[in-house]
Amino acid sequence: MPNTVATIQCSNPQCQAANAHNSKQCLNCGTPILKRYLKAIEGEIANYQPNQLIANRYLVVGNGIVLDTKPGFPPATPEEVPSHISTYLKLFSYRLHLPQVYGYIPATKDKNSEPIWLLEYNGLYLDSSQLNKQLELIPKITQKWSEASDIRQLNWLWQIAQLWQPLASKQVVSSLLDGDNLCASGSIVQLLTLKWDQQPRHFTELGQLWSKWLSGSTAQVKPLLQEIITGLETGKIEQIEQLIAILEDSITKLSQSLVINYNITTATDSGRAREHNEDAAYPAPQHLYQLTAQEQPLAIVCDGIGGHAGGEVASGMAIEHLHTEIEKWAKEVKNPDISAVESKLREITAEANDNISQRNDREQRHERGRMGTTLVMTFAHQGRMYLTHVGDSRIYLISPTGCYQLTVDDDLASREVRLGYAVYREAVQYPSGGSLVQALGMNSSNSLHPTIQHIPIDEDCVFLLCSDGLSDFDRVEQYWQKKILPILQDGKKVTEVAEELIAIANEKNGHDNVTVALVHCQVKNSNQQVPVLSLPDLKTFNPTTHSSPSTLTPTAPLNNNSAKSTYVPPTQPVKPTNRWLLLTIILGGLAVATGVGAMVLLGDVGERFFPSNPKTEKKQPESISQDDLDNFKPDKTSPTATQPETQTLEAGDFIELQKEKTPIQLIDNTKETLPKGSIILIKENSSQSRSIFVEVCGVPISPSKYVPSDSAGLISKGNLQPQDYTEKSRDIIDPIIKEACPPLSK
Repeated sequence: MPNTVATIQCSNPQCQAANAHNSKQCLNCGTPILKRYLKAIEGEIANYQPNQLIANRYLVVGNGIVLDTKPGFPPATPEEVPSHISTYLKLFSYRLHLPQVYGYIPATKDKNSEPIWLLEYNGLYLDSSQLNKQLELIPKITQKWSEASDIRQLNWLWQIAQLWQPLASKQVVSSLLDGDNLCASGSIVQLLTLKWDQQPRHFTELGQLWSKWLSGSTAQVKPLLQEIITGLETGKIEQIEQLIAILEDSITKLSQSLVINYNITTATDSGRAREHNEDAAYPAPQHLYQLTAQEQPLAIVCDGIGGHAGGEVASGMAIEHLHTEIEKWAKEVKNPDISAVESKLREITAEANDNISQRNDREQRHERGRMGTTLVMTFAHQGRMYLTHVGDSRIYLISPTGCYQLTVDDDLASREVRLGYAVYREAVQYPSGGSLVQALGMNSSNSLHPTIQHIPIDEDCVFLLCSDGLSDFDRVEQYWQKKILPILQDGKKVTEVAEELIAIANEKNGHDNVTVALVHCQVKNSNQQVPVLSLPDLKTFNPTTHSSPSTLTPTAPLNNNSAKSTYVPPTQPVKPTNRWLLLTIILGGLAVATGVGAMVLLGDVGERFFPSNPKTEKKQPESISQDDLDNFKPDKTSPTATQPETQTLEAGDFIELQKEKTPIQLIDNTKETLPKGSIILIKENSSQSRSIFVEVCGVPISPSKYVPSDSAGLISKGNLQPQDYTEKSRDIIDPIIKEACPPLSK
């Protein structure tokens, strides 16, 4: 355990006072002490003894666990992330279950020294007294299995099955086959680390692991689990989707033995710095709503974008459409399956988006004038909570074991992490890191990628929906134990807690509107007899009527044929280090028109984006994955066009992009486009593949208002060599970049 002389700094940036490690709140300012216990991997952590302080920051607890004594400061991160560490980043969408890279401790000057990488876990907020004798951050499933209820055991198995496909795609599915690597933080399955596959693995191997848990299974679960294990071993269960659907179907049956009641309230305030409130919530604020499961409990929070004349309208339109349509549908449709519920949520989200977008078009709103809104929504049905999310408003789950962020923000920082470019706690420090990449109403729903997911409810818990007026600066992480946990432990009223959260947001943040919704789920057993669980007839069992593993991540576009192109936002690059994009030019090879210098393929997409403040700076369809870039193959049947008069591109040339005067036809495989005024550096020119590698040096904030510089077009200097972006070349290029890309303002 940490020694008595160790101190931890207050995370309040205006305070940062030193406090005893066992303090619950700062003695100076009263802010709850944020304690981040981290898992150290690789490097030489074993050489350090308990109570040693590494890098004047990380206190060694033991068993590879360290405590960050300066949680208010960003951790150190390297310029380049090693490929094996980037796998954690690319699985960022699954951060509820997987550890994420917190930062690293750089290697010492010793030539044999290696950096120590640090992992953090979603929902892990411990006091030193909570660390068990084995110094484990999270108990293993094997330790908790025999204590778990019927639904909890099946819930854990379902989560493991859900993770199979995404982990298999990164060759780390072995992480799910090691019982010592599988942990249970309450109802949430979490992995200690990622384990790389040394050989091909098949999901049927899950049966071998699960067979070890048979003896501790409940009387209801044991026969079903035995059938599942046999089905996996014999090949009767042929697809992972079948396994997921079997577990979901069984959870639905077991949920019939539960009675779940819901206490819901909402609260909203304009904040100390705003005259108008662009947020909206459902149901109406400052009331307590006590609902049964049959009343289809629904809660919504929207954070409007576009100023008083737009944000209020957009959030109000979204709220009105969503609650009206879902309540109407819930009355008309009896016992819909999981797929039907998710499809309806996706459908009404698209309709709400198009209602706002079409009004923008009718009123001729463009760029900053376009109105939009974020969205978080919870809908309870048949023992599950369905979550819908667009933007940077958040949903948290608070249970007796922790506070878990269930959503991943649709912002540039999260996108950079998913692409493997940056560690999250580094990316959120970038000036444009909090800029949105999508929100309702900014474009057609063909470009919208809402996140739809669901989780079983198997214990008393609280769902918190909030705008970033509360979640900014880790306020939820700081105050959940003090303010929200008493709902579960002491019976505190949700209406009282909601008002306290608004007060915290105004006092500690205050820079924005703030809105919260609290959904308190109260679970108890009923006297209803539960059907015996057994394996269905797999010849007639249709797993397509159930959810798929994609329910844990952003869902696919509403029309998969519509979003052929994705876009990078019109802002300065988020990561200051080298970034690579493979841009394939179709119109007769590599060419840049002389004079104004139009680069084919890269059209004017300025109308698609709108900058304002860092929080709502832009909108774009979801970014492509690194796998898409790696597997990109040009379409050999793509049309060609007459080649204009051209000037050869050489490595080391800089180009300023201009709008193409005549429309161009893009190939179906187009992955990225850039707006006019962008500055790119030619890295490599391959005539054989008709492609070039470029580095994006700058993108204008407002392309539609951009006025070309006198030197627009090809910028070629003989003293610039391939991959040579030196101080000398910056002297040449920076004036142009500065003109095209004014710095972002807070």
